Amino acid sequence: MGTLHAGIVGAGRIGRAHIAAIRSTGLADVEAVAMRDADRAGSVAKELGIPAYYGDYHDLVADPRVDVVHVCAPNVSHYEICKAAVLAGKPVLCEKPLAISAAQSGELLDLSIARNVKTAVNFVYRHYAAVKELRDIISGGGLGDIYAAHGEYLQDWLLCDSDYDWRVESSSGGPSRA
Repeated sequence: MGTLHAGIVGAGRIGRAHIAAIRSTGLADVEAVAMRDADRAGSVAKELGIPAYYGDYHDLVADPRVDVVHVCAPNVSHYEICKAAVLAGKPVLCEKPLAISAAQSGELLDLSIARNVKTAVNFVYRHYAAVKELRDIISGGGLGDIYAAHGEYLQDWLLCDSDYDWRVESSSGGPSRA
């Protein structure tokens, strides 16, 4: 198998993490990025050395140089982008959540099976160095036998009244704002 060429839909915080993860493998290149704002997509492409950019994800999905589509856009758009990629026969790696309802997720599952298109849902933090290091310590026996685990994820991004993120809006983050 040759080098895969990935297209990234959405190049915000998570999209950039996907780009870094792709590049760290040595097995894939980032071929294109798509964002709703074509000028911003162009700036991101130039900054990150990505050959192609689009203001519409449909154009990225249609690009014959793109082998696999990474969906890193706001949650409410995951379903439509994933569906377009699967219909185009392109494998999809969608950042969580796959869709905003079980019905949409079920439809995407059925469609990917019917068309024999590989798909996956990702939680990008699994690729972070600290998580990989912990995995290596555990698999190497460094913590002995593990019988139970408890974890927490602490963050301060909504600590102040002036803090804002699109995830708190149901219109962008979906009803669960996951």
